[in-house]
Amino acid sequence: PGFGTGGKAAAAPAAGVRPGSSSMVAEALASVGRLTYGHVDVEGVRWFESMAERVPSMPCVEALELLANVRARALQGLGALRSQLSSLASAGVGPVWIPAAVHSTVVLVDGAISAAVGLVHARQECMPWVVREPLLVLVSNWMELHSAFMQLLWDELHFGGIFEGATVGAASAQAGLARVGSLLERTWQLLEYDTGSSVAVLREYLSYAVEPQIGARGRTACEVVASHSAGDRRLRPAAGAGCSDDGHELLRRDTFDKWVVDHHLLGQFLREALAHQPLDPANEGPALSVVDVCGGGGKHAEFLNRSGLVLATAHGPSESAPELTGGRVQAMGDARKGAAPWPLADWVLCLEAGPR
Repeated sequence: PGFGTGGKAAAAPAAGVRPGSSSMVAEALASVGRLTYGHVDVEGVRWFESMAERVPSMPCVEALELLANVRARALQGLGALRSQLSSLASAGVGPVWIPAAVHSTVVLVDGAISAAVGLVHARQECMPWVVREPLLVLVSNWMELHSAFMQLLWDELHFGGIFEGATVGAASAQAGLARVGSLLERTWQLLEYDTGSSVAVLREYLSYAVEPQIGARGRTACEVVASHSAGDRRLRPAAGAGCSDDGHELLRRDTFDKWVVDHHLLGQFLREALAHQPLDPANEGPALSVVDVCGGGGKHAEFLNRSGLVLATAHGPSESAPELTGGRVQAMGDARKGAAPWPLADWVLCLEAGPR
């Protein structure tokens, strides 16, 4: 009880405080701050608590800046953990510190994301898509690293050491600290990139989308940001991923493994496609080429390629699909608008169009 709060349980909302009121919002955010920064950054707790009190009434631009600053503060905490880990490694400290290092790192990043999401929820009228988008990418990338930290703890429980077959001793301890240090460094790089890119995106948004409207239309910054946020809420979420140009739906399904692959249908397709295909003993490669149009996350093409019988490529309308899917899906531009023509293929699939 009371982790991150100096041994005291987090304060309950005062009697008579209405759920959703300014006081309740401030206390909820402050609780996240105490849990996030309390074990590595006492000053960070005080800073976030003072900010939380002002969140319900602070100007929109300041709320947007705070959204980036909560991640920057977590980055500062990671810097302290890196220094601490380096000192422990030099001092020859045993592996008992490894679970604490994992816990501190995970809590910092999880807490920074939770605090940011709390801010977005508390001030939805101030949160256009352009500042929420980097958070989605951060969550997606953090999922992989979080899993690596959990695997480290698993290995400690399963094998009695950080590596399979590890023996207790100085060498094992140093190897474990080195592994934690590597994951901590990757976490630092992830959060450093997120913080830098978020600040750059915010500055560009304010310079090119907000300030011109303030001068041209005589509106306040809060009014401009609120109009953008309202427009975004009407447009999102998009209705589906297969033939949608919403790349973030691709990212969501990839991050949480939401793709459904119809293996039976694809197996039947292979049987029919290859039934009348003459065998060429001299050809050791795939016998046919396949293009999957509206290819979702590229999982159908991935399955077909694993068969070794066909060469399949997936294409989708989202321009960001290649980046968001690690190259599994290529952007299918409109050739009438100057995009490169689609590749020729023996077969074309459009399984995503079936339900529609």
